[in-house]
Amino acid sequence: EACGTTGQLLFVVAALSDVALDMFDCFKNFCRTFLYSYIPWSSPCPLACFIVLCCLHHPLAMSMVIPMVLHYPTMRSFHLIAVSLLFAAGICFLSGAYKFTLDVKSKGGFMQYKVVVILQLVTIWFTRGYVWFTQVYVTLTTFRSHGDTKFFIAGSVAAVLMSLFNIVMIMDATDAAKKWLPRPVPTEDAEHEELKAQIVRSHSSVLSVPSIMTDILSPEAKQFRASVQVLVAANKFKKGISKKD
Repeated sequence: EACGTTGQLLFVVAALSDVALDMFDCFKNFCRTFLYSYIPWSSPCPLACFIVLCCLHHPLAMSMVIPMVLHYPTMRSFHLIAVSLLFAAGICFLSGAYKFTLDVKSKGGFMQYKVVVILQLVTIWFTRGYVWFTQVYVTLTTFRSHGDTKFFIAGSVAAVLMSLFNIVMIMDATDAAKKWLPRPVPTEDAEHEELKAQIVRSHSSVLSVPSIMTDILSPEAKQFRASVQVLVAANKFKKGISKKD
């Protein structure tokens, strides 16, 4: 209420705009996945991405936002959750796109890549970890104290599903940090290919397509990454043998 009528109106417009974008994205990805031969829109969308985005993420987000805007538009915890997640998505998307411009073969480019990894790690842990879990608890307890049983039950189901999704996103960001922050600048071609694959993989997570889920739904992608890792390990083994000789 402290932000006034204008601030509340802007929040509602932003929340509903996000719902509209999700609806458009579902329609667009449906055409790219199933009707691309008839409607060559942009590029084909992999089935795994369509399932995660349009069957899991977008419907869940829309089912949470619309009822809250209609019945609890002034709830502070709702504002904090919506603003923090959208703000985090913006930061991670822009920094993820910036990764593609970096020359990771150079020391300076690789150090910038590490900075982006840290930025995304901190952002995701804070918004999808701290803000989400603390404020979703406040939201559910508010429903309970108001005696709103329908919202409490539906909100609990949505909270569990979105919490699982957020945990997967946190795991993705943490795995990338654990893997690349301790490493020196890649020197072998196989290491460069592995890093490029990681950049693409992490950008899919920024687009709300966690790589863990795409590994399950798309075994081919997982097999490709495994092949790259085998090449990297083989090159390191050969280097170790040559040094001993």
